[in-house]
Amino acid sequence: MLKKKLLEYIKENPCDYLSTLIHCGFIPKMKDGSKKIYEIHNLILNVGGHDGRYIYRLIASLRKCYQSRTYKNYYRIVDLTEEDVVNRGNLSNMIVVPNFITVNIPSVKSQLNSKRVISVGRLHFEKGFDFLFAAWALVARKYPDWHLDIYGGVDEDKGKDYFQQLVNDNGVKDFISLNDPVKNIVDKYVESSFYIMSSRNEGFPLVLLEAMACGLPCVSYDCGGPREIIAHGEDGLLVDKVGDVEGLAKAMIYMIEHPEERKRMGQNAERNVQRFSIDNVMSKWVEVLK
Repeated sequence: MLKKKLLEYIKENPCDYLSTLIHCGFIPKMKDGSKKIYEIHNLILNVGGHDGRYIYRLIASLRKCYQSRTYKNYYRIVDLTEEDVVNRGNLSNMIVVPNFITVNIPSVKSQLNSKRVISVGRLHFEKGFDFLFAAWALVARKYPDWHLDIYGGVDEDKGKDYFQQLVNDNGVKDFISLNDPVKNIVDKYVESSFYIMSSRNEGFPLVLLEAMACGLPCVSYDCGGPREIIAHGEDGLLVDKVGDVEGLAKAMIYMIEHPEERKRMGQNAERNVQRFSIDNVMSKWVEVLK
């Protein structure tokens, strides 16, 4: 049905380029004269890369085999990160075009003087807030005057009460606030001194771009996409091992204890993130369409 409808539409509306967000084997083989572009906006997890079980190695092998046979038929495969290009087979028609900053950048940036830290994201297993709650417990023992604000929706399966209980179980109910999403999130960034990301994996997290555009240095697990946004020691800190609670706590404590370094990284973050401005990213699309 999809193939029939698409062929009918293209026949009535001929085009030079046809860009798709879903991979259908028939699309790059369509004989309509257009160049086919496949945009991939999700991270491919390195299945089998960290698990020795045969079934996962087999899945990873079959996935790459399928990709090498079908992806080569497109004019371009557009990925979000360099790592994703490698994980998808590093084919000659693959290019990287990242996301761009989507918030209105404020004229007044954070002064990085408040004793507040911010994280933004849905309360969900993949966001690793269980790690963050445990790490903040270590921070709060040493710096009880600092506060962590989390803004975001709620996992439909667990519910907010589940995550609030995790906060309580870690003894940090007085030091962490679980807030609903807000429309003025930029104001919340500007009120904070650094951003924290504790995700188990991330593709290309826009929240890091938003925070850096507001002048915040960022602390994150090295969980995929963040390593292509944060330059460790320059505009933020990357914690090598996902789930390393002590390592995450140490990185946050470093930010707290070194205000001059925090401000230096914040200034670098504001400058470095401009490579993801809409003008810079759209210039990459212009090159694709030339």
